[in-house]
Amino acid sequence: MVLAAPGQARPVTFGRPAFGGLALARALAALPPGVPEWRPDVDLEARQGRRVIEFTPDELAAGLYLQVAGRVEFEHIDFALDDGTVRSVDAFGEVRTPGLYQVAEFDGSRRVLWVRVLARALSRRAGLGLRLGAA
Repeated sequence: MVLAAPGQARPVTFGRPAFGGLALARALAALPPGVPEWRPDVDLEARQGRRVIEFTPDELAAGLYLQVAGRVEFEHIDFALDDGTVRSVDAFGEVRTPGLYQVAEFDGSRRVLWVRVLARALSRRAGLGLRLGAA
């Protein structure tokens, strides 16, 4: 569950809520009128079982976050950076509820080529979205 990439990413425990629960509900309630409600990038259904979900941002980021809708169980998260390194986060058995969860935090900006997540929905309907920390 801990990502360690000396000189490239600070150790991060997957699942430390970056923004979730009551704080997320308050923030969403405080949004000005006309701001669209967040929709997951990928919809998940419990009957689908485990799935590999791939995001291809190819953008600069100071950190990686997964936004969760519903209940999702994770197994593994991998991501590739522009220097050819691939980092892995062992998230086996980690269950997350609606919120924004930090996956990695970088020292400076890094170009993230792709992120692969192995996960399954525990609730009938769930969703995942990749969010990049401001570069």
